Amino acid sequence: MQLTEQNQYEQGIYAIFNSATSDFYVGQTNCFGRRKQEHWNDLRNGTHVNEALQTAWNKYGEERFVFTILEIVKYDSQLPLKEHYWIDRLGSYNS
Repeated sequence: MQLTEQNQYEQGIYAIFNSATSDFYVGQTNCFGRRKQEHWNDLRNGTHVNEALQTAWNKYGEERFVFTILEIVKYDSQLPLKEHYWIDRLGSYNS
């Protein structure tokens, strides 16, 4: 699911997909729009805390990455469980 004006303030589980390698970075957030902006700012500045994601971004370029909503989650307490489910399902490289 793509990030839109209608869902940008929702909470849930997202993935950053690298189309060059088919790798996924999976995370959880209480605001999809804000979290995407934080990731992109850090990646563009070369300061992302996830070294594997930063290295891939530097190697393949911004145009190869897509922020995708995997699941909208209603309750905060479900976020960690849902995140682990998606990490296991997609074989994510860290969250």
